[in-house]
Amino acid sequence: MSGTLADLLQFSFVALTSVFFLVDPIAAIPSFLAMTAEEDGVQRRHMAKRAAWTCLVVLAGFGAAGKLIFRLFGITLPAFKIAGGVILLLIGLDMLRARRSQTKELPVEAEEGAEKEDVGIIPLGVPMLAGPGAISTVMVLISGMPDWWYAIPVFLAIVAVSLVSYWILAGADRVRLTQQIAVMDLIALGRFVLQRDDELNLAALLRSPLCGLSEDELFTLCHGREDGLWRALAAARGPSFETAHMFLSEMLARADFAPPFEFYSHALVQLDRRRSLIARLGPEAADAIEEFLTLSLSYEQGQTPSLEGFLDWVMRGGNEIKRDMERGRNEVRVMTVHGAKGLEADIVILPDTTGLPEMPWKKGHLLYTDD
Repeated sequence: MSGTLADLLQFSFVALTSVFFLVDPIAAIPSFLAMTAEEDGVQRRHMAKRAAWTCLVVLAGFGAAGKLIFRLFGITLPAFKIAGGVILLLIGLDMLRARRSQTKELPVEAEEGAEKEDVGIIPLGVPMLAGPGAISTVMVLISGMPDWWYAIPVFLAIVAVSLVSYWILAGADRVRLTQQIAVMDLIALGRFVLQRDDELNLAALLRSPLCGLSEDELFTLCHGREDGLWRALAAARGPSFETAHMFLSEMLARADFAPPFEFYSHALVQLDRRRSLIARLGPEAADAIEEFLTLSLSYEQGQTPSLEGFLDWVMRGGNEIKRDMERGRNEVRVMTVHGAKGLEADIVILPDTTGLPEMPWKKGHLLYTDD
C-alpha cells in the first residue's frame, strides 16, 4: 500500500509540473497584455477568465477522450509518444533560444489577436495556453496510467493550472508595491531608524539614491572597520559620507515622534529625496512613491500611527499598483527583461549577455562621434 501511495504521489507531481510548464501562463503575459492594451481592467479579467475556462475544457476534454481518439484514428500510444516527444523537443529548443515557441502561437496569430475584440478563447485559450504540447502530454498521462484512479491527479492538475493561469493573467497589469525598488529603499530607511545595528540593511540604504554612496565609497567605509557601520559612517570624512550621515541623523531624530506620513514626507519633500529617487530609478518610480505615501495616510486613519506598525502592515499587505502601460514618453528607459513585460516601445535594445565580446579591431558597425 505504501508503495502504491508513493507511486501515486510521484505521478501526481509529474502531472502537475508537466501540465504547468507546458501551459506556461507566465510566458503568455506579454502577448496577453499586447492583445488587451486597449481594454480596461474589468474586460481584461473577463478575457483571462475565458482563457482559463477554455484551457480547462480543452485539456480535460482531450484527457477524457484520449483513448477514444486513439482507437478512432488507429493511433498507437508509442507512436503518439514519439510525436509528442518531437513537439516537446521543439518547445525545448525554443526555450533554449529564449523565444516563444511557435507551437504555442505564430507571430501572425498574435497580430490577429491584437485586432480581435475578444481573445479569451482564440488565440489565448487555444493554442497559447492549451497548445499541442499540453494536449499531447495530458493524453499520454491518461492513456499510460496503470489504474483508473491515476486520472484524478491529472484532472486536478488541469484545474489547478487553469486557476493559476487566470490569477497570473488577471493580475498581469499590476505589480506588487513592495517589489518596487523605490519602495524597498523607503522601507530600508524605516528599518534603519528602528534598528540602526542592522548593518546589511544600512549598507543597502547607503547605496540607495536616498544616501547616494557609490560602490567604492561603501567599500572604503566597510573594509577594515573596527566598529559598527553606523559609527564608521559618523567617523568618516568626505562630502558623500557627511551628507549621508546628516540625512540619516535627521531622520533618526524624527523617528520617535513623527507619524509615518510625516516621517516619509519630510525625507521625500523637505529633504528632496524624491528627486534623487526619480533621477536614478526613472519617472515610473513616481507612481510607487505616491502610492506608498497614500498608504501611510490610510494607515494613520485606521490605526494608531507608528512607523514599526506601518512597515509591518505594508509588508504583510502585498499592496499592488497598476503597471504604467503608456507609450511615447520621449525618454530612454533602462529596465530588466522581467520589468519590461507587457510594455511597448518603437525601438528596443537588448544586450547580448551570452556571447563573447568582439575584438576591438572587428568593431565598426556602431556609429558614434568623439563628443
